[in-house]
Amino acid sequence: MSRYHQVEKDATENQVPFKIINNILIGEHSSRKYLNIGDWILITFKTRPTFIGQIDAETGEEVTYEEMRNKSVKLAIWLQKQGIKKNDVITICINNRMRAYMPLLAGIYLNLIVNPWDCKYLEDEVRTLYFLLEHSPDVIFIDSENLTKLQTAFILTRSFDEPILSKIIVMDEPQEGLMSDKKDYDSLDSIINSKFDPSEIEAFKCAQHTERTSAVVMFSSNTSNYPGEAYIPYGLFLSHPNDETPIMKFNDVGLWYEPINWTYSLLLTIRAIISFVTAIKISTFNEENLCQIIEKYKVSWVFLKSSMCNKFDNTNVFKKYDVSSLKQMLFGDTAIIRQIHEGLIKSLPNVYITQVYGISEIGVIAYQRKTSKIGSSGYVNKNIRLMFIDYETRQPVSANTCGEIWCQAPNIIVANPQSKLLQSKYDLQRSNEGWYYTGDVGFFDEDGDIFVIDKVRDLIRYRNLYIYPRKIEQILLRHPDVHEVAVVGVKHDFDRQHAKAFVIREEGTKVTEKELIEFVKNNVDNETYFLHGGVSFLKIMPRLPNGRIDRMRVKYVPRENE
Repeated sequence: MSRYHQVEKDATENQVPFKIINNILIGEHSSRKYLNIGDWILITFKTRPTFIGQIDAETGEEVTYEEMRNKSVKLAIWLQKQGIKKNDVITICINNRMRAYMPLLAGIYLNLIVNPWDCKYLEDEVRTLYFLLEHSPDVIFIDSENLTKLQTAFILTRSFDEPILSKIIVMDEPQEGLMSDKKDYDSLDSIINSKFDPSEIEAFKCAQHTERTSAVVMFSSNTSNYPGEAYIPYGLFLSHPNDETPIMKFNDVGLWYEPINWTYSLLLTIRAIISFVTAIKISTFNEENLCQIIEKYKVSWVFLKSSMCNKFDNTNVFKKYDVSSLKQMLFGDTAIIRQIHEGLIKSLPNVYITQVYGISEIGVIAYQRKTSKIGSSGYVNKNIRLMFIDYETRQPVSANTCGEIWCQAPNIIVANPQSKLLQSKYDLQRSNEGWYYTGDVGFFDEDGDIFVIDKVRDLIRYRNLYIYPRKIEQILLRHPDVHEVAVVGVKHDFDRQHAKAFVIREEGTKVTEKELIEFVKNNVDNETYFLHGGVSFLKIMPRLPNGRIDRMRVKYVPRENE
């Protein structure tokens, strides 16, 4: 009997082809010939040179495809003349959304390794040193406001055996008196505005690569220990799993807020260019400016972080504006607060409210094809296979049973051996067969909908059971006096761990520990999820540079009464 004989489900009734065979979710197979992404981008720019590629929502500045081609190619030629070559590392650490495309595209043209940083990394000298030493970037692109912080880190490396000697390129002109001698850095404006032979720009050729060649290395919280590394190959930008959502059509207008150190931002930047989609650029997010931008620029789709969606105080705000152009609102990372999700569906009845599940190494693993089950990440994507592994038996589990999420995908690059994460011979066999341990936990239901519940590393072990802290957090966030919360496990002599909540109260409120403990009790179906570890109220919530809560530090930050 074939080992694939056990169970097979084809979701044709939803027009979403996938199969479930032996508890493995198998996305539709699709193939295409890989084209050099740099060549494709330059051909796209030349096809419609007057097309508006980007608009700055704050200033109204517009950038055409011709300007984007001209500036990115000039920068690439300049880098070549500086001796920057294939596999050299360029770091991009900038807040300027309108200019980020230049170093990104130049890196792609030349087959460099692009290493995006969040500017928040620079707030911690030790962390900055770590990132510098990890890859020793050959070139660093940075905003002038952060130049002093970077140079301070460089000074600290002088005592090392191999000090960092990166070339610095400042993305904007430094304010008078802000910086030291200009010989310490180059200005992007001076590079772009210097004389170039027009024939040299026209004759420029991209370096060749394969779809498995590394294009980007990111510091990702999806890895087992943050900050871990995630390598993104060129093939990821054009693979079927990553060109399915959002739905992009010629002349669409797209909006997202995050810089390119967010994986989806990288993918969206390239897809928008080759799809002839105008990208609206802005950094400051609130629900009012979101609606204003949609109305003003006739935005077709919006891609938000889940944390942004969770900031909506009133989803009825959309009714105040003309948002009739909007066809799809997507959010990634995690499920959003249920009441907010319901409110978005109610306020935007003609818009697909779409949850996406992905990780840096793979991109989009699963997504909702249309407005669907709240909390679900939809169905498995094309060319993706998923299984959910039991914590104890290390075998795939069936529908409606939680397990660790393992994934197979084309062109994935495993930066670090996963041997330390493998708990059994079955894990080793899976790894050797190309299965990737995502570090996430979740389940699929009888319809094949995928639900991502939490990070494996964040699970709380209560007696012989596992507690999903995000479940308790979602309950507490429904309390009107809770502004922010993190639930972590605290050691207990007999029960292994107890769940404890660390809470930021809404300003001016006085909710008590007892009230929140009772609130959780009244909203869960068994005592496993009670807050046996109690509640502490914090002055501030510690965060990682990517904006996520630093769960390792919540136990040690000052309490409200300290």
